[in-house]
Amino acid sequence: MDWFPKQFSQGDIDGQGARRLLGQPNVPLSSVLVRETAQNSWDAKGHDGALSFMINVRRLSAGEHSVLYGNVLTGGLPHLGEAPGAGDSWVLEVADRGTVGLLGPTRSDLARAVGDRTNFIDLIFNIGAPRDVKLSGGTYGFGKTISYVASRLGVVVFWSRCMHQGKLEHRFIASGMGDSFNQDARRFTGRHWWGRTVDQGARVEPLIGQEAQTLGEAVFNRTFRAQETGTSMLILAPKMPEGPQAFAAELSRAAAWHLWPKLVPDRDGRQPMRIEVQLEGERIGPSDPMEHPVLGGMVRALRAVRAVQNGEAAPTSVTVKEIRSQRPNKLIGHLGLTMSSASGLNDEESEDGDDIVSPSHHIAYMRHEAELVVKYHSGVPLGANELQWAGVFKPLLDTDDSFAAAEPPAHDDWIPAAVDDRSMKRDVNIGLKRIAAAADDFVMPHKRAAADHHTESGAALGESLADLVGAAPGSTPRRKSTSGGGAVSKKIARPKIEVAELGPLFGEKRRHAVCISVPGDSTTPQRLDLQLRIATEGSAVDDDGLVRMEGWSDSFPDWDSWVPSGRGGRSCETLGGRRIWAVFSAPADLAVDVRVKTEAEL
Repeated sequence: MDWFPKQFSQGDIDGQGARRLLGQPNVPLSSVLVRETAQNSWDAKGHDGALSFMINVRRLSAGEHSVLYGNVLTGGLPHLGEAPGAGDSWVLEVADRGTVGLLGPTRSDLARAVGDRTNFIDLIFNIGAPRDVKLSGGTYGFGKTISYVASRLGVVVFWSRCMHQGKLEHRFIASGMGDSFNQDARRFTGRHWWGRTVDQGARVEPLIGQEAQTLGEAVFNRTFRAQETGTSMLILAPKMPEGPQAFAAELSRAAAWHLWPKLVPDRDGRQPMRIEVQLEGERIGPSDPMEHPVLGGMVRALRAVRAVQNGEAAPTSVTVKEIRSQRPNKLIGHLGLTMSSASGLNDEESEDGDDIVSPSHHIAYMRHEAELVVKYHSGVPLGANELQWAGVFKPLLDTDDSFAAAEPPAHDDWIPAAVDDRSMKRDVNIGLKRIAAAADDFVMPHKRAAADHHTESGAALGESLADLVGAAPGSTPRRKSTSGGGAVSKKIARPKIEVAELGPLFGEKRRHAVCISVPGDSTTPQRLDLQLRIATEGSAVDDDGLVRMEGWSDSFPDWDSWVPSGRGGRSCETLGGRRIWAVFSAPADLAVDVRVKTEAEL
């Protein structure tokens, strides 16, 4: 392949300036890299809905290294750096399939017809070209620079298969972005390409057809199958200060925290995007967000917001609030909010979400159709380690452009001051204020309940249910104090009620779930007995059939699919050192006193 360094002409930007276009993102480089490359893939999705996105941290084989540095990057890497040795040549391979690929013209200097897609020149040649895809993530040009920033050499190799003039076509080119330099009494921008030079060396084009396919299959791990279209790229010598394994884990966490909405099936049960992070070709993540102790609540909130914006009813376990302006009376978007148990969190997980801490008190901001997390907004914490809340905000289709205009090049915030249009700026300003106020209104009753909730005993649950899980106000029965002599009783390890979770209404009843921490170790069988009584002023009385035990669960029940099991009635056999959920139902206006005892206490 031919090396083509870009000579300065009027209006050119040098390579160092191009690398700075992202500014200083508020999230780590790995997060920007994952989000921007995934966004580019999403914006280029095809029409069949089968979209996949893969990132693979891998080492080049000796043969791949020889082809890459001998046949592709011919002439070495002038003014860019020293090529790594064959035994330690790591790359980051990013591939999407089910996208349209890098289609369109391969020359940026010729006029194009209105509506023509220009994916190739926008990604390979242009800087800051506006995307022509409605509801896309912004600019192809600015976001792409992160791929060069992530490389110690500033070099990326591209291989794409797309439809061109009704036929499948392979395209192959390499690109570099470094500092400006002087050579042969001429000034060069620091931008480089390796391809096929044409017009007496005046410009460069990609390799096309069989030649491109042969080189692509020689240096890439993920090839094209059958009629697949899409794009693959190799980021050479990626910056991995902690080593490949740690870097791959960091990318996996970034995918989990920023791409999780793409893993949530739509109302037809289809996953918007298949996402995989690999280390040397072995999958390491991301995991199902519904199983994550923080993201699970956000998944429920997203599903509820999707349902409302599709004209459907939201599940009763999630509160969906309209975010609107008053003058003019305009619906801006929807905020979904949900409360859940904080059991299962640990310090390692809390560090994965950049600004997220556990227990969660955050709202995920995302655009209407793109549904990639822009940022996590920190709200009012509950002040109780056993409870957390989470939210998701999405603007409407009609206001999505307002929030798009408020995003910086890295798409990691909404900044009203960045919007020129007064009406659009008002959408963002009012939207952000209303989101914060609505979240505070939702959290405060639960915060008061959490402050009164004592994990040492289930007795306080009767009083807190009015705010915590929606029952009517009641009063916790008080234990009478004892005094005087007598033998000292033997201390018994007691189960603890960690949290109560509000469930959905069905008819005039509501379901509740109570998380119980079982004493003892995993080798000790335990029998738990749940006592459910009606809480009244100053006492508790037998429920007389009003409170119904529905079953026990090893994990928090998914209310949308929960089926009463009746497992063991109000008693349950389990092992010590674990948590177990008890599910019961009661009239919606009833406060319930909950106690749990072990067999030794009965």
